[in-house]
Amino acid sequence: MTQKPKKGDGQPENAQVPGAPKLSAALLAELAAHNQAAHGKILAKTDKKIKGEAAGAPKTLEANEYSSNDVPGATPEETNDQLASPENDAAVDDIVRTESDQLLAQSDAVTQPKTFAKRGFWRSLGHFFARWWGSLWARWITIIVIVGAAIALGSIPTTRYAILNFLGIRASVTVTVFDSDTRLPLKNIQVEAAGQSSFTNINGLAKVTHLRLGKQTVTIKRFGYKTVSQNIVAGWGSNPLQPFYIVATGSQYTLKVTDYVSGTGIANVEADSGQASATSDKNGIVTLTLDNDVTQADVTVQAANYRTEQLHINLLSTPAGSLNLVPSAKEIYAAKQNNIYNIVASDIDGKNQSVILAGTGRENANIALTVNPAHDHAAVVSTRDTIRDGDNYLLNTLSVVGLNGGTQTVVRAEQIKLIDWIGTRLVFEEAAAGVSASNSQRYKLIAYDYNTNTQVQLANANQFNGILSAQGQIYYAVSSTDPTIHAAFWRVKPDGSNRQNLYNNEVWAAFRTDFNAITMQSPAGWLLYAINGNGNVQPASQPANIQNRFYLPNGSTQNIWIDNQGNPANVNIYDSATGKNKTLISQIGLSAPAYWLNGATAVYRVTTAQQTADYAVNTSNGHTKKIADVVNTSGLAPAN
Repeated sequence: MTQKPKKGDGQPENAQVPGAPKLSAALLAELAAHNQAAHGKILAKTDKKIKGEAAGAPKTLEANEYSSNDVPGATPEETNDQLASPENDAAVDDIVRTESDQLLAQSDAVTQPKTFAKRGFWRSLGHFFARWWGSLWARWITIIVIVGAAIALGSIPTTRYAILNFLGIRASVTVTVFDSDTRLPLKNIQVEAAGQSSFTNINGLAKVTHLRLGKQTVTIKRFGYKTVSQNIVAGWGSNPLQPFYIVATGSQYTLKVTDYVSGTGIANVEADSGQASATSDKNGIVTLTLDNDVTQADVTVQAANYRTEQLHINLLSTPAGSLNLVPSAKEIYAAKQNNIYNIVASDIDGKNQSVILAGTGRENANIALTVNPAHDHAAVVSTRDTIRDGDNYLLNTLSVVGLNGGTQTVVRAEQIKLIDWIGTRLVFEEAAAGVSASNSQRYKLIAYDYNTNTQVQLANANQFNGILSAQGQIYYAVSSTDPTIHAAFWRVKPDGSNRQNLYNNEVWAAFRTDFNAITMQSPAGWLLYAINGNGNVQPASQPANIQNRFYLPNGSTQNIWIDNQGNPANVNIYDSATGKNKTLISQIGLSAPAYWLNGATAVYRVTTAQQTADYAVNTSNGHTKKIADVVNTSGLAPAN
């Protein structure tokens, strides 16, 4: 049987198709091999099928079961003749054609250019803007247009505020409110704007925050005053407005407030009754405005450095009144109560008295007492512990008492002299117990810090010829009685630093004869040291009157001191800024001042046959007030 030529033998079918794309040699070889393999598989399937039909038993054949040898008694040539039927050839041609078409489609996908789907509107628009932004000149044009538009929109307030509000930007409004009659600031006045509100402070100032930018209405109101509204434009920032002067419409109470010692009016006194509040003018006049239906009220009156007072007022019977304010600082003194020496604190009008250091009953009358500049600690030297040294000598105890509680026992010694308070440090001299003469540890100069409860030894000597405090530093003269120590005149700070030898020879005595001068007596004659000078000790003539002045500063430029050269003695004020000195009062029996109560009021002592009492003096006009009868105690003083 003649075998019909099959497609796929020789040149691939692609070579005979007009217009077909030209394939590479490698691809043509692969196509030919594939066609030949496919033809062989088909022949194997057909052969298997014929064998099954001949046996009369239908059988499903797998591709790997096809073999021409399965036809019984048939040679390979005969088998091929049997397979070469028109039906088989047609089947083979169909399979080869289908698979060849698939290979050609794959080749076309590789060799032919890609085609894209037509872009939509938004995709085309995005493509346009991408190409536009990719151009340098187009990008700069876009930026310039955007910036120009922003500037143009920002120049229009309504548009600008709308944009800023949208971005969450918020503004605030600052308001100051005054009474239209007194011209003084008003406290607790309500300020409202756009649903936000605030209240004025003691200075009449209020700040309303979280406001939208643009047009707003500010409303100021409180009972007893006429409500005021004002339209504003809130810009970016704090928007301080012009002061508001509001008119009082309610009931008013007038109060004259004066200082207990000086009798003069006190400025900036605050009077409060509920939400109603007012401050005093420079003459101490307070005008408190209440609601119209108020006839009685409780009023709190307070001012810096003064005791707070409570008043009950009746506007129907007493529409005006007066009040003395007492300084809040306590008078500290020793009082003998039930034969016991107690350390007492009280207001200078005698109220609110309390014992801050109870006596033990073992104290004698030789007590030293002083109060620190901050007026919150007192130093007490007494024999309260009745402790004796090995020679049966009664020892003194230095106690530092906190006015708000707490007592520290600092030292026990044969002698304790209080030199000065400098900041939080108490400077004192102590004579060590049981130490014999000619011993350099016999006397010690100590600075005790009550904040840290620590001590610093500033100096030691067998004897000090003089110790004094001036303008925050300690000056001392070491005696030649101890041959192991060189006698000299020294200066040191209370923390032990900046020690300087001012005169490298013995000084017998040292006196503070002026605010800026220390006069010394030495084997070489009289000497003068200028505290604010060049630091050199100069020869001087003998002073007409030798007095050791003790200047007590008030924390500013005023220094109080007692001139006891005459009779009566004088209470003086020296102003370190102007260099001027003035006499406040003259009185028989004046003793050294104890301390300052506040910047304008100091305490001094009068000791006569008739009384031992403490007095308060106002440094502006010299007015005085007796505080209390006291035990005569010593205080701060130079040591000579």
